[in-house]
Amino acid sequence: MIQRVQSIYIILSVAVVFISSFFPFAELDFNGQTLEFGAFGWNLENQLLPKELGNYPYFIGYFLSISLGILMLFKFKNRKAQLSLGKANYFVLLITLIYMFLSVSSLTINELNEPIYNVGLYLLVSAIPFVFLANRGIKNDEKLIKSLDRLR
Repeated sequence: MIQRVQSIYIILSVAVVFISSFFPFAELDFNGQTLEFGAFGWNLENQLLPKELGNYPYFIGYFLSISLGILMLFKFKNRKAQLSLGKANYFVLLITLIYMFLSVSSLTINELNEPIYNVGLYLLVSAIPFVFLANRGIKNDEKLIKSLDRLR
């Protein structure tokens, strides 16, 4: 299980998404204070958030991506299921990124300055190539198994 290359990529993608949940996605200047946006919503230095911000459960996308990655890791005997879980992980990561970008951009259009994107964004985006490499390794394993079956 761990000796396969795609398992290493899956572990890396899970680790990167987990670590990115602890860093802010973006920062905005709000009346001289720093307004941070991360996996757990908006955070202001003195916790007096504007009512229009709201704290939506952004961490659900992170949690789904981590759990899909772990499930991919344990489905090493069923390559087709692993591949479909990898595609679902793509979808979850992209939806999470789009949803977070829309949340930040809708607020910047209204009243605030341009956002400063932080490490959380770059870590979340860097999980996508790891999932891609894992899926490519799974496809290569599937081709190898099929070619060996033809030789029998």
